[in-house]
Amino acid sequence: MTDLADPATEGPSPSPHLERPHPLTPLVRGWIVLVAGVYAYVRDTLENTGRPRGGLPPGWVTGGIVLAIALVAALAGWASWWFTRFVIDDHEVRVETGWLRRRSRRVAFERIQSVDVDQPFVARLVGLAELRIEAGAGEAATRLRYLSRGRAYDLRDYLLRRAVGERATVADAGLAPRPGLLVDASVADELLLTMEPARIIGAFLLSSELWWSVAISAGVIAAGWIAGAGAFSLAAALPLLLGFVSMVTRRLNHQFNFQLLRTPSGGLRVTSGMTRLVSQTLPLDRIQGVRIRQPLLWRIPGWWSVDIDMVGLSTGHSEEERDRRESTVLPAGTGAELAFILRQVLPGIDLGAVPLHRVPRRVRLLRWVDAHTLRWGATPEVTIADHGVFVRRGAIVPLSKFQSVRLSQGPLQRWLGVASVHVDTTPGPVHLVARHLPAAEARSYARTLLAWGAQARGLLASLPGSVEHQPTRLPAPDTGPRPS
Repeated sequence: MTDLADPATEGPSPSPHLERPHPLTPLVRGWIVLVAGVYAYVRDTLENTGRPRGGLPPGWVTGGIVLAIALVAALAGWASWWFTRFVIDDHEVRVETGWLRRRSRRVAFERIQSVDVDQPFVARLVGLAELRIEAGAGEAATRLRYLSRGRAYDLRDYLLRRAVGERATVADAGLAPRPGLLVDASVADELLLTMEPARIIGAFLLSSELWWSVAISAGVIAAGWIAGAGAFSLAAALPLLLGFVSMVTRRLNHQFNFQLLRTPSGGLRVTSGMTRLVSQTLPLDRIQGVRIRQPLLWRIPGWWSVDIDMVGLSTGHSEEERDRRESTVLPAGTGAELAFILRQVLPGIDLGAVPLHRVPRRVRLLRWVDAHTLRWGATPEVTIADHGVFVRRGAIVPLSKFQSVRLSQGPLQRWLGVASVHVDTTPGPVHLVARHLPAAEARSYARTLLAWGAQARGLLASLPGSVEHQPTRLPAPDTGPRPS
């Protein structure tokens, strides 16, 4: 039986074949300028219809200016496309960009953290997609805008296989089943969870963000009318209303058509989007922590949401970057779906075995509203903290994944003799804090977490000075870390 050799170690690689993105890329990237130009031209034409005009009609001038802007934008887009070249073969990943200043970026297969496919609305219309390669936290993602949809899927699957050390070639990736037009799911993927549009809409209508926005807007308008400045109050509420509309469209568009899949390689993939279909790959070994939430009104249907921390994502500040760092794996699910999702993202970890402990009664002097909800606990595998009266929040961090453990103690905490233990992970939505433990117990707990973390990583059996930490055991929740 002949063994298949690793393409990366077969010997000297042939000369790479550099290619450009899809020829329709300039059109897709410049469509906003074109739409704006057509809108301005049509509006100007309608406003001047029927008016006596002499000489050159204003609409022609506007049309000429818009056409010139469109031509310049098209030329710039064409130049960007022409000077962008890339090679993804059995030996390397390299992207060259730049017109006046050339840039060449190589990405080693073993450094690839995640490969995602993004399909904006116009790109979907013409069958194109963006390929995004993440190669480590703190680094900008490598983007290829745009490839044909099928080519983007093939390269995505190939790069993910090479990232985990599998022996594969680009030609092999092209033989795999391809996803369809509306969803990024092929016959080789296992569907774990799908979210109906009615659930997404219902979750938004019951969300705290919606009702806070409505209450603030209504308060501003009512205060203005009472003070006799109704027009001013309406003007002041306009930004709030625009923000509310933006929040509605962003939430529904981002979570519509949500699906959670298991890929043939064993990882997870989240696909969602109404006009813009985004497919995000979630390798299980890159998941650093889990956050669960339940707003007040969600308790009526019993829904929960689940977000995760992912290591290796680029650290930008745009809405797109924030959405990627807050990777949602359950937009609004029942208690049974919550337990199912936690088993998928944290396989092999028994959350029900984690003993959860309360804080001392004197903490009510600091947190008189929610002191009774503060809980924390850990096993040698995982640590948990939860709290919340109006919005229930829980954080879960495997002890093999945290980055640091630290203590904090403010002036009032010193007066009460308590301290908080922070378990830090990669930047994202998960912030695990065991709040207001007795000071000595907090120090012991922090040392124990460090020791257990070292054991979970296989580094050493224990840390110098670690103390076995076994406070009074309290009943654990039946379906995971549910706040009281």
